[in-house]
Amino acid sequence: MIVREAMERRIRFWRRELPDQVLASLSVKFRSSGPTRWQQYVQDHGLETERAYDRPPLYEDLDVLFDLLEARQGRPFDPSAEKAVHDDSVPLPVFTPTVHFGEGITGAFFGGELIFSSTDVKTESVCRPVVTDWQQLDALRFDESNPWLQRVLACLHCFVKRGQGRFALQPYCTIDGLNFVVVLRGTTQAFLDVMTEEENVRRLMELGFDMTVRYWRLQQSIVEENNKAAIRHDEYAALCPVHAKPGLSVDAYGLCAPSVYERIGMEYTQRLIDALDGGFLHVHSNGAHLLPIVGRLRGLTELKLADDPHCERYFPKLRAIRDATGDTPLQVTCTLEEFIAGLEDGSLPGGVYYMVQGRLDSVDEANRLVEKIRAYRA
Repeated sequence: MIVREAMERRIRFWRRELPDQVLASLSVKFRSSGPTRWQQYVQDHGLETERAYDRPPLYEDLDVLFDLLEARQGRPFDPSAEKAVHDDSVPLPVFTPTVHFGEGITGAFFGGELIFSSTDVKTESVCRPVVTDWQQLDALRFDESNPWLQRVLACLHCFVKRGQGRFALQPYCTIDGLNFVVVLRGTTQAFLDVMTEEENVRRLMELGFDMTVRYWRLQQSIVEENNKAAIRHDEYAALCPVHAKPGLSVDAYGLCAPSVYERIGMEYTQRLIDALDGGFLHVHSNGAHLLPIVGRLRGLTELKLADDPHCERYFPKLRAIRDATGDTPLQVTCTLEEFIAGLEDGSLPGGVYYMVQGRLDSVDEANRLVEKIRAYRA
C-alpha cells in the first residue's frame, strides 16, 4: 500500500463516506539499531528535556528552534512511496513552531504580561490577567500590528523560508470561548464569572471569537502554500488537520457541568466550525460528560477522544459515544488486544480511527491484520 492510498482513505473518513468501516494505526517491533536521530541530537547537545529551568524561551533563537524541529524529522515524505505496514497512518512530518510561545500568547495580543517556563526542547507560558475590570472591555481590540502577533507570524515566515516544503507547518491550537476567558481573566475568576457575569463573559467571548478566526487565517495564509508543497495531494491538503481545518478545544468546559457548555459554549464552537469550514476537536477525559452535547455540533471534521493518565478510558464506552455523536468521525486509543478482540467479535463501531497501542511481532503479521481491517464491516 502506498502512502497516497492511506491519505485517500483518511479523506473518505473525514467526508463520512466510511460509516461502517474502521481505520487503524499499527506498530511493529523493530530491532533497535541505536538511538534515533532525535535521541542522538539530544545526547550530543546535552539537552534537558524534562525539567524546566531559567532559560530563554525557544522562540528567541529561531535558528536553534529550527534545528531542534528538523532533528525530529524522519525520512523525507513521499506520498508515492510504498509503506512497509499498510495501515491508515500518514507519515507526514508536521511541526508547530509557534507552540513555543505558549498558551499565554493570546493574552499578550491584548497587552498582557507573559510568564515563561522552558526546558531545552519546549516552552510554555501563562499570562497575568488582562481584564481586571469589566470597563476595560470597551477598549480591547485584536490589533494585527501587535508586536507579539508580528513576532509569531515572523516565526512562521522563517520556518517556511528555511523549510522549503520539506515538512508541513501547523498553526497553534485555537484559544476561544471559556478557554479565552481563562487566559484574560485568570482561571479562578473566569469560572466565577460564568455564574455571576454572563453578559460580560459573552462580550469577552465575542472578542475571542473575532481574534481566533482572524489569527487562524493569518497563520493559514503563511503556511498554506508550503504545506501543499510538502503534502503533494491537493484533496488531503484541503481537509487535513495541518492548516486546512483548525484544532478546536473545550478544555475549560471539562471542569463545568454540561449545562454550562450548552448555555455558553456550544454556540461559539459551532460558529468557529461554520466560519472555518470544519475543525478537529479534542475532548479530554475530564470532558467526557460533554460528549452528548458535543455530538450535536454540525460539520466537525473529526472528534478525538483524548485519554489522560489516571482517568477513565474512552474505549470501553465507545459504543455509547458512537450513538451520541451520530456520524461524526471519531478517533480513539485502544490496546492491541482490545482491537483484535473487537475485530474478531464484530463489536468495533464504524466510522472510527483506532490508534492501536502495542506492537505486532512483524510486518507480515501487521499486514495480515490490515487485511482483516479492510474486510471488517460494523
